[in-house]
Amino acid sequence: MKLSHEKVVEEHNKFAYEYDSYYTGRYNEFVREIELDILSEYLPKYKTVKILDAAGGTGGLAIPLAEKGYSNIFCVDLAEKMLRIGETKALKKSLSQKIKFIEGDITKLSQFHNNYFDFTFCFGTALSYCDAESALEEFKRVTKNKGFIVLDFKNFYRNLGMLIQNKDEFRVKKLMQKGIYSSKYHAFKEIDFRIEDIAALIRKSGLKLIKVLGKNTMYQYFSKIDEKKVNRLFKDKDDVDFFMQLDKKLREDASFIPLSLEIVAIVKKM
Repeated sequence: MKLSHEKVVEEHNKFAYEYDSYYTGRYNEFVREIELDILSEYLPKYKTVKILDAAGGTGGLAIPLAEKGYSNIFCVDLAEKMLRIGETKALKKSLSQKIKFIEGDITKLSQFHNNYFDFTFCFGTALSYCDAESALEEFKRVTKNKGFIVLDFKNFYRNLGMLIQNKDEFRVKKLMQKGIYSSKYHAFKEIDFRIEDIAALIRKSGLKLIKVLGKNTMYQYFSKIDEKKVNRLFKDKDDVDFFMQLDKKLREDASFIPLSLEIVAIVKKM
């Protein structure tokens, strides 16, 4: 199903200056560390490789990757205000030479030649808000052969369980019939994905699905705990290391993936 970009762009530009605040707090910072941990397993080791951060917004992942030494990162997003914030953040950290912030549509990456990038990723579940099929076609085109493409998707199972728990019969039917989830927090609709939907989408694109992971596996637990208690749980490095090792096990557990907030697909262009 194809979705219109207009409402998505309008809303992301509207709350661009608040966006990074959603990733404050020790648990949300930990989620960023999880995302970087997942990416690091598949990123090429040479720091000069070309990396596409598709729908990268304010550079929440591009900037820490640049801090790790990667020097050729392209952060593409439709929301111009979010990109400008990213540029400002990168400038303050003296990383402007390592990251290019580019206003663009991830379903139409015409500014890039075929086989341009060594590694492509799209986090932030942008594929739930756009024409995912067209985006994957573009990721395939601009990524080099044997290159990894790492994607995340809104989890159908998690939202279905939440709606059933809230006895929201209307939205349960809509999600079951059309795969559409209407969040009270957004003006736009999203497409939620089951694992089999992701596999079918990737198969249709001609890419190879290597692995499926859960992301934000402990959200259902930490979202119910007072923020001060959460911050205490992540007080020191030993605590963070413990939860990171736990997440590594849970994200690989097939029985736990449907309980995760998002689903990650590790894909390769053959």
